[in-house]
Amino acid sequence: MYFPHFSILCTSYIISHKKLFVLIEVIPFGGSIDDQGLTYFVQDDLAETMRVGSLVEVPFRSGLDMAVVTKIDTAETPENLKSIGAFLCSIPLLAPYQVTIIFALSSYYFVHAHQILSLFLSKGLVKYLEKKNFEGLEMRKAPEQK
Repeated sequence: MYFPHFSILCTSYIISHKKLFVLIEVIPFGGSIDDQGLTYFVQDDLAETMRVGSLVEVPFRSGLDMAVVTKIDTAETPENLKSIGAFLCSIPLLAPYQVTIIFALSSYYFVHAHQILSLFLSKGLVKYLEKKNFEGLEMRKAPEQK
């Protein structure tokens, strides 16, 4: 005998108790694929302080590379994704509108996203800030628009 309400109830119970993982999309300084970022997953303890524009260290090619977070999302199960290596700076180095502009320029001019990123934030500047332990950076509010 088939009970449609029972199967819907069981399915919704199973779905509601699945663990959600935090996924981030990043642009590594060392390379990117066309005008898209690469996706990694984040452990729960780091996910709360992660913001778009934050600086992370990710496994890329044969080593670790610094990258800028461009998108934060959740999913039920990460499929064959790597975890980020480290969370370097909680203060965003880029604003969300700047990240949007990076992808728009990358798509419009048919260049890799990491090349446009280097126009906004050079790897040399990031290494300098890292050497200074990101001192002097502070959260600022965006100017009010009229």
